[in-house]
Amino acid sequence: MEKKIVKTGVYSFVLALLVGLLLFKGYATEYFDGSSHVTTYDELLPYLFKLLRFSAIAALLGMLIAGLDRNNELVTTSQNKVSPVKLGCVAICVGIAAYWIVTGLYTA
Repeated sequence: MEKKIVKTGVYSFVLALLVGLLLFKGYATEYFDGSSHVTTYDELLPYLFKLLRFSAIAALLGMLIAGLDRNNELVTTSQNKVSPVKLGCVAICVGIAAYWIVTGLYTA
């Protein structure tokens, strides 16, 4: 059980780090009249902390889900196949939690 939680935490952290690189822009672009624009880049340290915070929260959420799923009941049925309804419910819950995390990081 502990091995499953640790593996879930590590994989969730790495996956969330990669997703965070896609979600969080490290720059802002301001457009002016005509074709001129100014691009300002965020400082590296706050950007990295934002990515690490997002990854850590996603990893903790994944570990919580893995810890609550003692007998692999969330995604498998008695025939050891993936249940689409259960998997869909888990995916929706994770999606809602990820949206909550992302909006919280953008407003912070």
